[in-house]
Amino acid sequence: MGTPPPKRLKIASTTGNIANHTHSADLVEGGIYYYGVTFVDQDGVESVICDLVQVNITAQNQSLTKEEAAVRATAWLQNNQQANGAWDTGGKQILATSQALNGLRLANVQNAGMNYGLFYLRGSKADNTDYLSRKIITLFNHGQNVDEAVNRLISKSYIYNAQIYGWGINRLFMADALDTALGTKALACLSIDLKDSDETPLTDLGKLALEVWGPLQGPENTKYGWVPGKDTSPFVSAAVYSVTLPGTAITGWLTNLQQANGAFENNITDTAGVLIWQPDIIQDKAAAQLYLVTTQLMNGSWENDPYLTGLCLEALLK
Repeated sequence: MGTPPPKRLKIASTTGNIANHTHSADLVEGGIYYYGVTFVDQDGVESVICDLVQVNITAQNQSLTKEEAAVRATAWLQNNQQANGAWDTGGKQILATSQALNGLRLANVQNAGMNYGLFYLRGSKADNTDYLSRKIITLFNHGQNVDEAVNRLISKSYIYNAQIYGWGINRLFMADALDTALGTKALACLSIDLKDSDETPLTDLGKLALEVWGPLQGPENTKYGWVPGKDTSPFVSAAVYSVTLPGTAITGWLTNLQQANGAFENNITDTAGVLIWQPDIIQDKAAAQLYLVTTQLMNGSWENDPYLTGLCLEALLK
């Protein structure tokens, strides 16, 4: 404010009648834009910019393609970032911010908002291992050193005989499949390859625990749920398989879960999770992505939830 805008933001008008000026560029439905005016005199000297005016582009129809859905989701996330750089105001800031940044990175967004988000994430304390693992993975994917955070994560692991057997949601809680998968992914972000007393990489120990340790599995071997021994979850199982890299004989049941409408379990979260973590086992990837498109709100979000919107954006762009 108070200075001319950078060249990349300028829209030239030679009519002299700015009241009737039309901006003909492609605008995103559901997006929010800000316009101001400067004046250039006959000597080419440009004035300071006037107060900005907010213009909301209201969506008239639902997205029809994954490309359009991704553009709207990107705009919605950028428009709903908080002043402190975070997403969400309901206590899930680290979860939502990590996932929003994951989606926006794939959308090739590179602006101050991304830097604010990363700054918020780095400076915020994760109060459980799920959030800490996601924070580590996101920061690492944006080129930041995460060694200190990974060491904190290791200290919260379930350790027996100097070997890691996984993570629970908090230290001393029973280990579960999702937190163990996320923790193992986060371990891989360490700049050095830590090993146990037998010279086995710690990441290998996490994979081994997921594969053979019964308490981490669901009611059926090689299938995983949110809670050990309880209902199987496509989202959690896909996350685990992205760590353990099982063969098609193991993932076949997950492949067969896809329904006629493209969804997995008729659920946005499960469908997005499988698209992100196991895209190669999906019989009809385009149908799965189209299911997400049909469940998107016209404003560009999924359920007005930044975490879910970031998750679906990542799934559409994988």
